Amino acid sequence: MKKIVFMMLALVGLTASAQGIKSGSKWNISNLVYEAKVNIDKTITFTAMAEGEELAFRLTPNYSKKNEYVLTEELNADGFNPFSKTPRAKYIEKEGWKLICLYDLKGNLHNVLDGSFFGDGEKVAMGKWMEQIMGKYIDSYGDTLEIGHETIYEKGVARAEYKNIAFNGTVTGVLRISGLTDLEGMWEAVQTLDGLRLFEVEQDEYGMFKRKNQQKTLSWVNTEPRFGYANRVLLNDKQFRKMKKSTLRVMRNSILAKHGYMFSSRDLVDYFGNQPWFSPRPSNDDVNDELSLVERLNIELIKCEEATADKDRYVTEPYLAEPQEEASELTYANMNGVYDSLDENMNSVSRISLNADGTASWCMVGSLNYTEYTYRIEGNTICMKAKGVDSEEECYEYDSDTRTLKNEQGAVYYRQVAE
Repeated sequence: MKKIVFMMLALVGLTASAQGIKSGSKWNISNLVYEAKVNIDKTITFTAMAEGEELAFRLTPNYSKKNEYVLTEELNADGFNPFSKTPRAKYIEKEGWKLICLYDLKGNLHNVLDGSFFGDGEKVAMGKWMEQIMGKYIDSYGDTLEIGHETIYEKGVARAEYKNIAFNGTVTGVLRISGLTDLEGMWEAVQTLDGLRLFEVEQDEYGMFKRKNQQKTLSWVNTEPRFGYANRVLLNDKQFRKMKKSTLRVMRNSILAKHGYMFSSRDLVDYFGNQPWFSPRPSNDDVNDELSLVERLNIELIKCEEATADKDRYVTEPYLAEPQEEASELTYANMNGVYDSLDENMNSVSRISLNADGTASWCMVGSLNYTEYTYRIEGNTICMKAKGVDSEEECYEYDSDTRTLKNEQGAVYYRQVAE
């Protein structure tokens, strides 16, 4: 009897050691569903099928940090590990969500697996895509169209139906529209900063879609935020990754704009200043505290995508002939902010705080000790000098595309404010 009780307790302990991740639990990401299996050695194996190919990876608990894991290949399975660039995983259970966040060694969030509820992978991905395109638009004739759930309304009257078309379970972005003469047929819907660009497509004998010559533009009615869905929909699908980086920047900042964040960058001040829904607050002190878990994670996901090299991105948003702006000059006002650098061993975070008055500080996050600096700006370089100490300047090159500071030793500090 004692042996049976001991075995039962051991099984309970095994479940608890998985830190909320249970055997048989399902985890959605994009159009895929992974199933978890807690092993005897307390590691967790995740497997999924994608177009007939098995995918697999393993999480090993990091016993020095609660709810954190090391992600590696699953040696006991033939499956391919699609997350080899994200060796660090963290389980989060908060606000009704059960999530596994996947980070690279620099602390950038690349992907999120959602175990909050179980749904067919393709249906979940389709639902998220529809959330991203639904809303009111103005067509080329000046008429208002509203894209609803599989229905298109014109002047409040249902005028057409549409179906999302998938290919091997993957959301293609192609809509099959019937009922509107001008939009009858198949169209690839591409998100842009100003709305949707529709490309007429045809399907070849292999099921692939090819763009034809005709295209149409639907302009977003800006009484609501263009990317309002980013405040409520977890962006663990692939759709936002198809946008230009300039669009992603606006999308990321719109999450904070919904909370009244007061911007300092001129382009963001101008853009959100022209949005009728935007109401800036006098101070940003409480904005970060108001962000939901989904909003925080979406900001991280978008920021990581912005830092990804263009050669590694698949962008479908068209690059139109846009007026080229001169590179904005760095000023104390637009450099004002917090910049964090995560050590590769993931044991500490160093922080640089630049103030608009030309002062700065450096500290290790969590420590009460800090060093005060003054800094000057020379081109795209920030040079800091410690106060009251006869020492050489420490210089950092600023990259306006990725919003990072990089020193001569190669350490990269990522800007933590939204802009």
